[in-house]
Amino acid sequence: MLRQAAGWHTTTGGFSPQANQNLAGFFQLLFAAPVATILQWAFSVATLAAVAVIAHRRRRMDLPFAVATVTALLVNPHVLVHDLSLLLIPAAIAIRHARAQEPTLWLLLAAGYVVALAGIPLSHWIPIQISVLVMVALLLWLLRAGTRAAGVAVHGPEDDLPPRLRPSPVASRQVVDEGIGGDSLAGQPVLSHKG
Repeated sequence: MLRQAAGWHTTTGGFSPQANQNLAGFFQLLFAAPVATILQWAFSVATLAAVAVIAHRRRRMDLPFAVATVTALLVNPHVLVHDLSLLLIPAAIAIRHARAQEPTLWLLLAAGYVVALAGIPLSHWIPIQISVLVMVALLLWLLRAGTRAAGVAVHGPEDDLPPRLRPSPVASRQVVDEGIGGDSLAGQPVLSHKG
């Protein structure tokens, strides 16, 4: 049974390309063996390079971790429908970085949910893994969010927050000047540590 499950078989114990929700299954449904293998390796290298680039450019690791999670699912040779539950992690990170006026992420996540349920039966009639297309779209969305956030000058941990959650400079200065409870810091001794 293990030997049979290790390869592509259409029998009960094996996992056909229709069942594998990854680049290998996607390309093997569309192309013959040598072309499918070359495309699988090319796209795998490209997605791994995307992980390296975003990890190098970002100081915080949330978006690189989300990109790495989607990439791991895409390049893994054995991804069944229950493995797609790992996409909850990058989906949550993407929601954190979503802009309020940007409905594309919500549409993408809704489509991903429907496709995860209907993708395997559809792949028996249409030779394509729609779930892989949704994962690639999520990966591209995360990479775009990473490049958008990387363009912001980073001065502190709040700079990686979405714009609607960042404190305004005026409000931040007021808290420092007046204290959280409204007590003024004027005339208070300054504590310092010299070591």
